[in-house]
Amino acid sequence: MNEDCVILDSGTYTIDGKTYFSNGWSTSEFGCVYFDYDEETDEDVAYRINDDGTASLVTFPLSAELTEGKVNIFSWNNELMTRVNTILEEYPEYKDKVVLWDLNMSGTGEEYVDFVNEQAAQDYASIFCLDTDILTYHSDKMDLELFTALSEIGITDEDYENSYAFLKQDGMIDDELKFMTWQACPNVFIYNKEIAEEVFGTSDPDAIQALIATPEDFYDAAEKVEAAGYYMTSGVEMGGTMDLMISRAQEMYTPIPGADDFIKTLNEKGYTTGDMAWSTGWNDDLMSGDRVFGFFGTTWFVEWTMAEDMYMVCEGPVNYKWGGSFVGATGTGNDTEGDDAAAFILEKLCCDEEIMYKFYEDDFDFPNNKKAVANLILAGVGSTSNALNDNVLSIFDSAARELVKVNVEVEVEENTPEVEVPVETETTLIESVFTEEEKELGVYLEVKLTAEAIEITALPEKEQEAIDKVAETADKEVAVVLDLNVFKVLGATESKITDLSKPITITIDIPAEFLNADYFFSVLRIHNNKAEMLKDLDTDPNTVTIETDGFSTYTLMYSAEEADEDDEDISIDIPTEAPSTEDTTEDDETTSAPSEDATEDDVTTSAPSEDVTEDDVTTSAPSEDAT
Repeated sequence: MNEDCVILDSGTYTIDGKTYFSNGWSTSEFGCVYFDYDEETDEDVAYRINDDGTASLVTFPLSAELTEGKVNIFSWNNELMTRVNTILEEYPEYKDKVVLWDLNMSGTGEEYVDFVNEQAAQDYASIFCLDTDILTYHSDKMDLELFTALSEIGITDEDYENSYAFLKQDGMIDDELKFMTWQACPNVFIYNKEIAEEVFGTSDPDAIQALIATPEDFYDAAEKVEAAGYYMTSGVEMGGTMDLMISRAQEMYTPIPGADDFIKTLNEKGYTTGDMAWSTGWNDDLMSGDRVFGFFGTTWFVEWTMAEDMYMVCEGPVNYKWGGSFVGATGTGNDTEGDDAAAFILEKLCCDEEIMYKFYEDDFDFPNNKKAVANLILAGVGSTSNALNDNVLSIFDSAARELVKVNVEVEVEENTPEVEVPVETETTLIESVFTEEEKELGVYLEVKLTAEAIEITALPEKEQEAIDKVAETADKEVAVVLDLNVFKVLGATESKITDLSKPITITIDIPAEFLNADYFFSVLRIHNNKAEMLKDLDTDPNTVTIETDGFSTYTLMYSAEEADEDDEDISIDIPTEAPSTEDTTEDDETTSAPSEDATEDDVTTSAPSEDVTEDDVTTSAPSEDAT
C-alpha cells in the first residue's frame, strides 16, 4: 500500500474503466476508501483511491491486525465524525484507538443498510451510526441481533439516566439497551414574531402556545391569521414530511386527541399554502416571512434551516420527533482494548454532560442529556440561537419531555364481546396510570385492559344478589357479565390498577345474539362494594359506551323498553362486614372496602344475615365523582 496517499476532495474517479464516488476521507492505514460489491466474486471489496486517480485493492473485511486494540466507527456522513473529534480533542490519548469511516452515502438507503448488516458480522469492535428512521420505523431491515447489549461493555442505566425517556425507549431492543443517541429532535412550532404581534397582540412564547395548544386551538388561531391576510402554515401537504412525522408519533408515543386528522384538516380548510416542505415556494416563504405565520420544525431546523432574527419558537399543538441518529456496538468480546475504546467513545458521546454541553455550544446540536440542557439553560447559552426567544432551550427541553412511548393494549378473551378504548381517551388512561417520574425513567411502559366473560355464579353471593335485585327492580335481563381489569407494566414489573384518577371511555360490543332485537342496553358496575348503573353514552345500536374510573365486574343488561331516569340512577351498597352485636340498629349498618392486600375471595358477606331486599335499592343521583 502507498502510505503517502493524500486526502482527496469528494469526487468521481475512474478505476479499471468504472466510475466511482470517493468519500474523500483518509486514514494513515487506508487512505481514501470506496466500498463496493464485486458481482463476479460475490464479495465486498474496498478500493483505496490514490491522488492520481488510480486505486489499490484493500483487504475487506478489514484484517484484525490492522484494527487490533482499536474501534472502527462507521457512518454515512461526517456528522458523527465531528462529534467524535470533539471527544478526541478532549482525550487525545484515544486518537490512536479510533478509526473513523465516513462512507458518504444515504443513511436510509439500501446501500448503507446492506453495508452495516455485512460489516456488523465481523469480529472486531465497531460502532455503527443508524438513522432514526431505520432503527425505529424500519428495524426489520437490520440484523439487530448482531448489536451488543451495552451493559456487556460496561455502560449502565445510571450512565444513560439523563437521556430523554423516549430516546432511551427507542434504543431498547428486547428489553435491552443496545442503542444510544447524543441528540434529541422533538417537535416545535416556529412562528413569525411580527405577524404574531399584529394578529394576536403578543409574541410571547407562552401566550402563543396557549393559543395553539391543541389542534382545535390551532384551527381557531388560523381563522384569525387568515382574516389578517396570512397563511397559518406551509409544508404540511398530505403524505408529506409532517404528515408522516405526526402519524408515526401517534402510533409510537402518547397520542394527542385530534392529531390523527390534523394535517388533513389544515389542507381542507385552506390554512396552508399547499407548498411541499423543501420546495422552492416553501423555502421562499420561510426566508421572506411575508405571508406565512409559522412552520413546523424541530431542534436542528431552528438552528440550521430557518432564517435568523425573524422567528420565535413554542411547542405547538402536536408531538413528534423529526430526525436524529443512534449509535450501537458490534464485534465485541474478541478484543479487550477495542471493546474498551468502543465503550469509552459511546459513554462520552451519549452520556457525558460536559461533552454534550459542548455539542450545543459549538454547533447547536441539542443534546440528549437533561442535565447538560439544564446547565445550558442556566448559562443562557440558548439566547445565542437563531430563534428570538430569550432561551429557546427551555422550549426544546419541555417538548422532549412530552414524548413518551406507552403501549396501550386491550386483551379480550375468547367468547367475550369486543372491548375498545378509543384513541381520544388513551391519553387520560396513561396519565391516570403513570406518574411523571415514572414516564421519565425511559423503561418499557404499557397499560393493559383485559376483558373476560364470566359466569354470574363465579361472583361472590352478595354480588349475585345485587345483580338479581337490579334486574328485578329495573325490569332488565342479564346479557353477559364481564371481568374488566387494568394492568400497569413498568419495565419488568406488572401490577393491577383498580381505580383511576380520571374516568375513561370504554366501548363494549353488543353480543351477536342480542343484535337486531330492539333492545335497550345499560351496564351495571360492581366496584368497591357498590353496584351502580352506568348509562349508555352512544347512539350506536351495536355498542354500549360507558365512562368509568373503577375496574372489576361489569354486567351488560338489556330490556325491551327504554329505561326511565330512576332506573338508570340505581345504586346499591353491598355489605361486606358484620355489624357489631352490641347496640346495633338498622341505621348503624355500614360497609367497608377490603384492605389493599385482600382479594375478592377474602371479602366476607356475613352481615346482614338476610338477603338483599328491594328496600336496599336506592335511586338517588350519583355523586359528582361517580361515573
